[in-house]
Amino acid sequence: MSDHHQRRAGGQQPARRAAAFAVGERVRITGAPGSYGYNGRAGVVAAIDGAQISVQVDQHPADFHCTTFYAEELEREAES
Repeated sequence: MSDHHQRRAGGQQPARRAAAFAVGERVRITGAPGSYGYNGRAGVVAAIDGAQISVQVDQHPADFHCTTFYAEELEREAES
């Protein structure tokens, strides 16, 4: 998606390192832009590429298939 840098620059939460998450870990999406329709959904970390984390979302919003997030947009599922 072309708005990754805009998303990150506008975030109110302090940046967390993608390394705080591991492939296979269950996460909940909490800080993605509301228009994406992902907040509150859960999934599994599928890959980590630099600052971007790919998540296999359990139930995709019908109109979006993007699954790449930043660490500050995610929480471990047990934390939520």
